[in-house]
Amino acid sequence: MNTEQITQKLNIIDLAIRVPNPTAVSSRRVDGDEKVFKAVNAAFCNTRTFAPFQAMRRRMERLCLSKGTRLCGGFAVPDEALPGVLEGIKTAQAVFEQDRAKLVAAWPEPVEQWVAQHPSEEVEIRSIAPSAGVINAGLSFDVRLYKVASQTEALNHYGVKDGLAGQVSGLAMQIASEVAAEARDFWRSRQEAGRAEQTARVGLNRWLGKIKSLLFIDPRLSRAVKLLEDGINALPTSGMIEGGDFITLSGLVSIMSDPNTILNEPVINIGQKENEPVAQPPASVTPVRKRVVGW
Repeated sequence: MNTEQITQKLNIIDLAIRVPNPTAVSSRRVDGDEKVFKAVNAAFCNTRTFAPFQAMRRRMERLCLSKGTRLCGGFAVPDEALPGVLEGIKTAQAVFEQDRAKLVAAWPEPVEQWVAQHPSEEVEIRSIAPSAGVINAGLSFDVRLYKVASQTEALNHYGVKDGLAGQVSGLAMQIASEVAAEARDFWRSRQEAGRAEQTARVGLNRWLGKIKSLLFIDPRLSRAVKLLEDGINALPTSGMIEGGDFITLSGLVSIMSDPNTILNEPVINIGQKENEPVAQPPASVTPVRKRVVGW
């Protein structure tokens, strides 16, 4: 496919989820050269106050990346996967707005709790704590959706390269790199254990869903689809993944951790046991007649 054919199938989701910083510039100066030491930041509430909103932003990014990839400063999601992604965003946005309303209604309770924990810094904390209106304005969840198109003719006239074409030409490597980064994070907490729980299959299926969704971008991505499907089918569907099955999982994750391997290595049969002796049917046994004495 060329750039235009690919971009026609993609929708750019621009997620604008803003969360306030729980710190502000303090009026307290640091002793020393003022050209170096301007001011220091201080927390006006527990940093965990805004943690649910920050976690929501990360979940929405993972949702978009589960079926799409980064493009033009947003997330490129194909037409077929767009309804499901937007539905997930809509549900999360409603939860975000409810949590925001609760926090704003309770403000400045988080500030008072912080003062109670640090009474010696009360004056400083109160001097930098924002109002409920500022918190309300600082918490926002906006979504914008658009299509992109090249301006090849106009760019050629001015001798400027088509920036969109350049980004699209590198999408396959970017998709592979995103999967590889997830694979490395996924494996970091599991490789030393020597075995894995069934939740490991969740990661494999997530990568498979992402790559299948974007398969039209570059046929080389079909290598990863074959590897993941074979690997998932080779693993047990219940109990711990250990022994030979863990070795299979380890080999699969190792392949998926390198974007160059994902795109350029030949497809291999993950999980297929080579050189395994074929069981032969048992030879026919001639019954031995025993002579019974005394009859």
